[in-house]
Amino acid sequence: MGAECIISGIRPQIAQTIVHLGVDLGDVVTKATLADAFKLAPSRIGLAVGRVRPASSSPTALAAPATTD
Repeated sequence: MGAECIISGIRPQIAQTIVHLGVDLGDVVTKATLADAFKLAPSRIGLAVGRVRPASSSPTALAAPATTD
């Protein structure tokens, strides 16, 4: 179906159970924390996340651009 999975935050006991059951997670990306997974997810589909500077709150920055007629 085209879905990709990122598993995050698995407790050590659960990870050991997965290994003992012989579950193959070779094609599944795993991350230690949800934050790590959120950092990775956009790049998996070709996106980037970054900070945006806040807009200036000066009156001239909020005014409509001048036109010349």
